[in-house]
Amino acid sequence: KYRIIGCRKELVVGTLNVRTIRDDCKRDIIESRFLSSGVGVMGVQEHRICHGEDVRVERGRGFCFMSSSAWRSGSGEECGGVGMFLTEEAYSAVKLVKSYTKRILLVSFSGNPALTVICVYSPTEGSDAEEASLFHQDLRAAIHEVPAHNVLLVVGDMNAHLSRTSPEDSGFYLHLTTNRNGTLLRDTMVECDLVAGNHLFQKKTSKLHTFTSDDTLCKSQIDYILVRRKWRNRWF
Repeated sequence: KYRIIGCRKELVVGTLNVRTIRDDCKRDIIESRFLSSGVGVMGVQEHRICHGEDVRVERGRGFCFMSSSAWRSGSGEECGGVGMFLTEEAYSAVKLVKSYTKRILLVSFSGNPALTVICVYSPTEGSDAEEASLFHQDLRAAIHEVPAHNVLLVVGDMNAHLSRTSPEDSGFYLHLTTNRNGTLLRDTMVECDLVAGNHLFQKKTSKLHTFTSDDTLCKSQIDYILVRRKWRNRWF
């Protein structure tokens, strides 16, 4: 069995809200850019593809795409959906795939140490408070099932704004205030002993955002890569 990480092996993990890949042309572009990017595992949110399988596995030339189904809105539109693009080497190391909910997909890989990546798509800030709280309950439950010795990465669109927790907080943040989803995310990070890679490196303010609104062109930092604190120095 191929080991995805080891003492002399480097792996790049990323995340991207693709905002649908139902269209063949856009999907071809995403697949091509993934293959040329050097990324081994890429979490995907909002693929907007509904299917009847718990987890669908699709093989392509040099890659694999695993996904849980999107869902339909009250008007019948396809919404959400999470998945992962994997290189052939990464796919050969897969030992567990589990869809916890339609917003949470877990994939574990053989390695030294073993690696677990959880891809998520959080409810938006304007969603029902109970729905947002339930999402984080489900996420914490999924994290607690991951063995303590595994490298754990949680990647995805958290729809959360995080800011400094105190004047002594040395992280690098885009936002000056924490929103509701940010408070829920912070609670999850504290309970599960996670740190956000986004805040570990100093960048120009213009480089801190991960999303630009189509309507207002407002820039925000809502996509995150979280890692267990014990592994932060190895992974960032």
